Amino acid sequence: MSSPLKPVMRFTLFAKRREDLTPEQFYEHWERVHAPLTAPWLVKHKVLGYSQIHTARSGDEPSKDGAWPLPFVCDGIAEFDVDDMAAFSKAFADPYYINVIKADEVNFLDTSAKLIRSGGVLRKIVDGGNAALGTEESFSKAEEEMKRFTEEWNAREKGQTKRN
Repeated sequence: MSSPLKPVMRFTLFAKRREDLTPEQFYEHWERVHAPLTAPWLVKHKVLGYSQIHTARSGDEPSKDGAWPLPFVCDGIAEFDVDDMAAFSKAFADPYYINVIKADEVNFLDTSAKLIRSGGVLRKIVDGGNAALGTEESFSKAEEEMKRFTEEWNAREKGQTKRN
């Protein structure tokens, strides 16, 4: 069964903060200054979603909110959901991006760091708290499999508890 909707692609950017900024200063600027600058540009260019993920630096302890560090140096992750990657790429030639957004990046990002970017087609398995596997039949099969697995797991755990 095909969907009339265009596939959504998620573009992910891993960012590193300037070394002279604390994590708190980095996140404050990124969320309270930079994000409001990007919002109208993202809406203008029909970006479906933009999220920031505030991470702990690699080698650090988990952050106050429990985020564990990534295996490479990164202070944050930006995710962009788009249904037209070519249009999204062209958005970076917009004078507003060049003169406002990109100009602000030097205020909090380590622009000399190699940024890691990735992207691909987004497949939501759970969306809005509901299973989004595609069909009721596939959901029912998965639900049955989960129930069988749970029963087997619980039986195995009870067997190990009795032996100990």
